[in-house]
Amino acid sequence: MALVIRDRVQETTTTSGTGTLTLNGAVPGFQSFTTIGNNTTFYTIYDNIAQAWEVGLGTVTTGSPNQLARTTVLSNSNGTTTAIPLVGNSSSVFVTYPAEKSVNLDASGNVSPLGTIASGTWQGTTVGVAYGGTGVTSSSGINSVMLRDANANATANNFLPGYTSITASGGTITMTAASTYYQKLVAGTGGQTFKLPDATTLPTGVTYIFDNDSTGTLTIQDNTGGAVDTVSPGGLDYIYLEANGTVAGSWGQYAFIPASYDFTTSTASFGNATITNALWNGTAISTAYGGTGLSGATPFSSSNYAIYSTSPNTLTAGTLPVAAGGTGLTSLTAGYVPYGNGTNAFSNSSTFTYNGTTVTAPAFAANATITGSLNAGAFSYGTLGYSDSNIFASFTSSVNSYNQIVLQNTNSGNAASTDFIVSNNLATSAAYFGDFGINSSGFSGTGALGAANNVYLYSQGTDLAIGTGSSNYVHIVTNSNSADAITVNPSNAVAFNGSYGTSGYILQSNGSGTPPTWVSNTAGLTITSTTSNTNYNVGFQSASSGTTTVDYINTSFTANPSTGALTAPEIVASNGLVINANTVNTSYTIASGQNAMSVGPITVATGKSVTVPSGSRWVIL
Repeated sequence: MALVIRDRVQETTTTSGTGTLTLNGAVPGFQSFTTIGNNTTFYTIYDNIAQAWEVGLGTVTTGSPNQLARTTVLSNSNGTTTAIPLVGNSSSVFVTYPAEKSVNLDASGNVSPLGTIASGTWQGTTVGVAYGGTGVTSSSGINSVMLRDANANATANNFLPGYTSITASGGTITMTAASTYYQKLVAGTGGQTFKLPDATTLPTGVTYIFDNDSTGTLTIQDNTGGAVDTVSPGGLDYIYLEANGTVAGSWGQYAFIPASYDFTTSTASFGNATITNALWNGTAISTAYGGTGLSGATPFSSSNYAIYSTSPNTLTAGTLPVAAGGTGLTSLTAGYVPYGNGTNAFSNSSTFTYNGTTVTAPAFAANATITGSLNAGAFSYGTLGYSDSNIFASFTSSVNSYNQIVLQNTNSGNAASTDFIVSNNLATSAAYFGDFGINSSGFSGTGALGAANNVYLYSQGTDLAIGTGSSNYVHIVTNSNSADAITVNPSNAVAFNGSYGTSGYILQSNGSGTPPTWVSNTAGLTITSTTSNTNYNVGFQSASSGTTTVDYINTSFTANPSTGALTAPEIVASNGLVINANTVNTSYTIASGQNAMSVGPITVATGKSVTVPSGSRWVIL
């Protein structure tokens, strides 16, 4: 679809709204839009009645009738670039040449910018460099276009390549065909990776320089990530494209020698650099220059020799002595453990061995400091779950079974036993120690401590205390019974066979086959002191010696421990005398319905009283 402009093209329309126009035919003296064809053209719409107009780029569709789509509005009577709403008046529609799209000569006779020229042949004067041309029809001298000779060679005084300085960041830079010739990496964080351009976008022979002035490694890869070369700090690489048939391409590389390296025909200075991947074929290097000073076809004289110094500037080869950090040994029996013997060669013995699992020695002595907070003793296995001080030995493991420290005497003699002894600062072999042990099967002694096969715990020369240091029980169990034979609780109450009994009960033996039991005291009299203000029955015994029993109890004869009053139906004075004190020392109230009698004279002590309720009498004789 082309842009077509024709002369004297005009029709009318009565279309309403902002959409596509339906055209009503050519105005007399003008052509219809059929002459434009199905193309685009510049148009003007003018409504003479509404005094409204619109200029734009429209798209013509020929037919019966012709139609014009208002594709792009350039200006209108509203001052906008949107379609004006038509109201159905008869409006003129004609081809125009908008000011926005016109090309004109300015006052100097120059054409304003034309935009992009899609096609055409330039036949004017030479186009200068300032306007995108070369400025010449032939080339020579300063600021001219460089032309190649018949052999495609060009001559210049100097070549000034592009230069890019990059601060090392440990990242990756992917180069393109537009990347500069000289890539310089300066100090930053870490090294840097450079991916070369897609080789298919470059001519063969293109080159790049990589200069590493950072402290890290500069890594060069092809465009697919394949390794090409690495440049160490201070190094410089020359990379060139040998083949460009693939994205990765084939690249050659050379490394330039740093300026710190100096060479003459007789000397070479590497500026204190480290030499790697080299084979030395010169004379023997002396110790003054880091060598051994040894030379010849067999400088070590024998196999398994070591090099060590015999003076500040002399090395020798041989068995490494103790003074040089060796053992001085040339052989060692399997399992033997070498140990120091002063400055002489190490010693070894059949009594000090290690077989990969067990160390065997005549004796073991620990001298570690144990006064601090420790979770393992000087002799230990594993680590304790807590810390403490002064731990000689500790043994720790975690098993769903029993842990053991085993002492065994396999002798069955009449004096053989196995004993674990604790003692204090006063201890001797005969006193101030505690012994936990077991007698042999043939042991001969006196009592339970001397019986064969008996396990015992006893003290010698001092008391033996068995108990708890906190609010806990002491349990004595026999025959793995579920009930304790004897239990002592934190209050020092004693239970037999799990029973503490009832207060006032007595322990009854049931013979050797049954545990003792607590029973009530039915065969005797329990005497209990009380001051309770309660009347108690008075009992009488039938015997004056032997077991005390209560034979007679009369509920009519009672005693009150609080008041001391005895109550009975009557009192019989078999000797003819009823005795009373002549002073009332305790206040007393005669109970209602009762009378009292005293033999005078009677004195009521100061502060005391006798209360006689209504209807009662106190008679003094």
